[in-house]
Amino acid sequence: MHRIATKPGDLDFEREFKAVNQTPADILLVSTADTELSGIAQVWRVRFKGKLRLMQANRLQHPKAAEYYADNVLLKSKLAILRLHGGYGYFSHLLEEIKHIKSHGAKSRFIVLPGTDEWDQELLQFCDFSEDVVRQIFSYFREGGVENLELAADAVELLLSNKTKKLPKSIQVPTFGWLDNFSPKLDLNKSPESGDLKKYFSNSGIVWLTFY
Repeated sequence: MHRIATKPGDLDFEREFKAVNQTPADILLVSTADTELSGIAQVWRVRFKGKLRLMQANRLQHPKAAEYYADNVLLKSKLAILRLHGGYGYFSHLLEEIKHIKSHGAKSRFIVLPGTDEWDQELLQFCDFSEDVVRQIFSYFREGGVENLELAADAVELLLSNKTKKLPKSIQVPTFGWLDNFSPKLDLNKSPESGDLKKYFSNSGIVWLTFY
């Protein structure tokens, strides 16, 4: 066993162990976000058919699950990308297992990213690429959307070929603005005026949408 010191019962996931069964693959994407896993499944599966596995990260918080997954799946991958909401504090067992298999000669390469839009410098120690490369990969997931997931797939292919200098730039997705007939009309430096709101919402069929 390769466990780290912790208080038993710190996490609900430590109280109940559920076996994690997954066959290995060249590319692994582990994420705490179900919506992200769903998007990756739609965008990446055709390109990486038979070479991709997806995993819900929360299932790996239990020490035994983390150990099994590291020894039987992560160890046999070529590239594993992990998006972990809560960082080291929530996934200490999994990250220490990654450190363990790397210290014993695992050839797998890892990119460990925060599961939010805020950078987490602590996770860089578990990555096998430069900070510039890791931040570029992070930007695809931070911005989100189909186009950025396609660019992330392009980057994965380059990383598997040991090409790290010309990763494609991510596409910035505005955090707020107007969407009219599915064509963005945005001014990122100006919030909507009250008069604009009255004009938009007085028209039939116009509704306010909040994306989370």
